[in-house]
Amino acid sequence: MNQILIFFKIVNGDWVYEPTYIITGTTRGLGKEVKEFLLSKNNKVVSIDRENIDLSLSYELITYLRTLEQEVGFHDVVFINNAAT
Repeated sequence: MNQILIFFKIVNGDWVYEPTYIITGTTRGLGKEVKEFLLSKNNKVVSIDRENIDLSLSYELITYLRTLEQEVGFHDVVFINNAAT
């Protein structure tokens, strides 16, 4: 059976869900707007753009995300794939 763990923290007596948002294609257009919106709401956002990684190579993405997990230490992730192909 699969299990899903969702991490919450208590802020001012309220349970708060704070995932890390990973978004591709944030240099312009919709991806940029989504990134700016999430940042304006004090969310954790990681941008992945062509300058960072070749998204067409799955092993590069996996390696990048594993390294990022060790550096940032996120538990829950919302991945928004907005990269043009």
